[in-house]
Amino acid sequence: PGIYAQDTFRVTPKLTITGGLRWEPHIFPQDYFGRGSLFDRASFDAGTHSSVFVNAPAGSFYYGDRGVLKSFVHSEWLGFSPRLGLVISPRGGQDVFRLGYGMLYDNIEQYYDERVQSNPPFTDEVDNTNPGPFDDPWANYPGGNPFPVARPSTNVAFPTSALYVTLPTHLKPTYISQWNVNFEHQFSKNWLFSLSYIGNKTTHLWAGEETNPGVYIPGTCGKSACSTTTNTQSRRVLTL
Repeated sequence: PGIYAQDTFRVTPKLTITGGLRWEPHIFPQDYFGRGSLFDRASFDAGTHSSVFVNAPAGSFYYGDRGVLKSFVHSEWLGFSPRLGLVISPRGGQDVFRLGYGMLYDNIEQYYDERVQSNPPFTDEVDNTNPGPFDDPWANYPGGNPFPVARPSTNVAFPTSALYVTLPTHLKPTYISQWNVNFEHQFSKNWLFSLSYIGNKTTHLWAGEETNPGVYIPGTCGKSACSTTTNTQSRRVLTL
């Protein structure tokens, strides 16, 4: 939903004001079945587990756990976008100043929410960092081939080395502040000088961040390097 109102007021022959306000709440989408998860680092450090899926990694929580929303992200109801424009003519037309400002919100990209719904145990995306031969690629994977995935139950088994995508529970919508200043001066009947400045600033720009990267460990451990492509999982932040 969205509501917008705007009006123009001619305060005096030398001053005109245009004002507008849009209200558009950012209601975060949610999966019909409540699929998805969130991650809390403090709970991970404390070893706290989900009551919905008891075998989930520590710190991972699901819809049905205490305080977890079905959308996993709180909606932003104060989505107000003001607009203001001023036209000032100090000498009644020969010189004109125009000033404008607007706040413009971006729409939520559906992909952000969809990717969260693919977290285990709903859709397993597994990283096999040490695959076996082509005829048995899961030979070196703990527990063997993790597929097919059964319908999730409270005690469903979770895969190791899986990929999780989570969002902050309070995710501010992206918006742009845009402003402009313009000055016009009429020299004669057919000559006009104009000088303009336009600026903008983006706030709360969304970007992906790796929260569990592999940490490079220098030196030699035993007879091989401490950091190789085959031991990435053991060098990740949460593993360490």
